[in-house]
Amino acid sequence: MAPRRGSGGDPEFARDRNGKRTAANGRRPAVSAIDSCPRPELRPYSHGARTAGAAVLPREVVRQTIRQKGPGDDMSGDILRAFEDRFDPARVPADAFYDDSDIILFAHIPKTAGMSVGKALQEAFDVVHSVGWENVHQSFRSKSRQALYARSNRKCRQVLIGHFGWGEIQVWRNQELPIKSATVIRDPLARFLSNYNYNCSPKHPDNESFNARFPTIEDYARDLQIDYQTHLLIGLFYDFDHALELLTKYYSFIGTTEHLGASLEHFRISHGLKGPLHEHHENAGTIPAPAAADVPPHVREMVEEKSRNDMRLHALVSGFYGGPSA
Repeated sequence: MAPRRGSGGDPEFARDRNGKRTAANGRRPAVSAIDSCPRPELRPYSHGARTAGAAVLPREVVRQTIRQKGPGDDMSGDILRAFEDRFDPARVPADAFYDDSDIILFAHIPKTAGMSVGKALQEAFDVVHSVGWENVHQSFRSKSRQALYARSNRKCRQVLIGHFGWGEIQVWRNQELPIKSATVIRDPLARFLSNYNYNCSPKHPDNESFNARFPTIEDYARDLQIDYQTHLLIGLFYDFDHALELLTKYYSFIGTTEHLGASLEHFRISHGLKGPLHEHHENAGTIPAPAAADVPPHVREMVEEKSRNDMRLHALVSGFYGGPSA
């Protein structure tokens, strides 16, 4: 059987006679990356993790979810170890991703403390290119050209930040440009509720049409995209192991909203940024507790059912910064 090609266009894995994924040498590894994900103890992060109001999803739900296997999740622990070596602050050396003339693509997932992150990045980079939200793809290409032109003339550290995703990042891949992406993820239920509350509020310019389209939170949950955060970051993926591979290949930093201070500090240290990166609190954290408590159980279940891999990814990365608190 011919090897399957991943999103990067490289031969990665084949299938055995039963359709199971095999390593390049044809042997099926015995240990699953998913089996290795849960940790008996979560290591605290020494820079002072921000733990107030962390994950909204109950810890037991998250742990059960991260253990659940998909049909192709039988890879070796090498995938998980590579992911940990790439993103775990306890494993990543200082200045591991330092480059005095790099361009970082910071994918801002909606309602993940983007304003706080944006202000922090202003303090750390020589040039910050804000990608417009009205025509994301066109703005991304324009800002990319500006950043690449600046890099061709002088050494400077630059970052593109905005509501772009894999649809834009793959433009760099297709042009064979070096990709160094970064992002902050959030507990799926907390992000869903925060986004719903914002769209319902007068702060949203089109809140009237939103309320007409989604008169209840249940209506909005029905419209929730499957694994919204993971798909935004890497596009389509074959299974959770494949998602980890693509994130490891194209990203150099993943933080969490719930541990924003520790995440920003790790970003600064691992990328050799001038700092410190201050945590701006006005838009950070989770939604107010009463709003979370008011969510009907069946709506929670709908969000969980559509966010299985997002939950697994968030639980895994949260463990790097001390873990979620329920």
